[in-house]
Amino acid sequence: MTEPTMRREEISLTNLDLDRENPRHGPVVDSNEALSRLILDQQEKLVRIAVDICEHGLSPAQLFIVTPSPDGRFTVLDGNRRLAALRILEDPSLLPAELHSAAFTRAAAEPRSQPDTVMCAVVPNRDEARLWLDRIHSGQLEGIGTIPWSSAAKYRFDPKPSSRGHTAAAINVLDWLRLRLDTGDPVRSVLDTVESNSVTNLGRLAGDPDVRRLIGFEFQSGAVAPSDEVSAVTRRLLIIINDLASGTTVTDLKQKCDRIRHVTKLLGDDVYEVPDSDPQDDQADQDDETDDNSGGSSSAAGDAGAEEETGNRGRRQTAAHPFSNINIKTLHPRIQQIVVETVKLNAEKFPNSVAVLLRATIELTVTEYLTLRGRAGR
Repeated sequence: MTEPTMRREEISLTNLDLDRENPRHGPVVDSNEALSRLILDQQEKLVRIAVDICEHGLSPAQLFIVTPSPDGRFTVLDGNRRLAALRILEDPSLLPAELHSAAFTRAAAEPRSQPDTVMCAVVPNRDEARLWLDRIHSGQLEGIGTIPWSSAAKYRFDPKPSSRGHTAAAINVLDWLRLRLDTGDPVRSVLDTVESNSVTNLGRLAGDPDVRRLIGFEFQSGAVAPSDEVSAVTRRLLIIINDLASGTTVTDLKQKCDRIRHVTKLLGDDVYEVPDSDPQDDQADQDDETDDNSGGSSSAAGDAGAEEETGNRGRRQTAAHPFSNINIKTLHPRIQQIVVETVKLNAEKFPNSVAVLLRATIELTVTEYLTLRGRAGR
């Protein structure tokens, strides 16, 4: 196959014409009508392009693709929106008054706010340009076209503090795990699967401070900070990752009680026990949760109703198996499931897991009570 003939050339804006056969609007009579159609089609988008060009200039990575016209001028085959934006900056009266934003008015008033020439890729004719136009505008084309960044890629490119949340929590966990796996480790493909298909699921879990306490890590300035041995935290996270890769859905993890029950069931006896800490340490943990804005409650799992203060602060007075003497048949089926899971745990051995499940039970019971009370009052 013969490669397309193309050369690069800097061309004056006065020698460029909008494409009268632009696929965005179809055939038109002349370049003026092409501009009118683009303004009608793009409206505020075109105004934003104009302002952006004034503020940052034209992208050096995006050349105008042009072809010579019989009259010695050049027709723009790719870059028509940019050329239209430059045209309205040069003559703002071309733009309907209702589209004159404050930013556009300031940009158009700036002296020398737009270039006189632009760098172009010159092709002999339209047929020679089709290959490249196809790759730019026809989607992914099974990999050879333009592929948009995923939410994970966008976060890695620009992890702004305002972008913290489910995606941030998930990506930080996945990248932390990748640094601890060998290059050829087959588990890496599982991480890739979760990143592609289950970022929201992993984010809901990693963004929940009570889940993190069960696993044994926290976030410090967005980075994973293990509270337990790295190997133990890695092991627990991989158990969860493998489960997500197998198809656990968002709806399974939407409620806090669902997340706690799910992770507790997956890890079994292998949950992290948070050591006793003084109130100042607990408050510091809560402040970290607020700053990190990773989602979920900011209270410490170890303080969730599982401990009573006595003369010696921190001494536990918990039953070995909470709920073991309670008749659960009158409870809502969903609450019954949590109670069953709680009864299976030994509070002496797993105080933090029991505390979390106790809190989930209380939250769900109160919600159910208020719902029933609301119905009765109708």
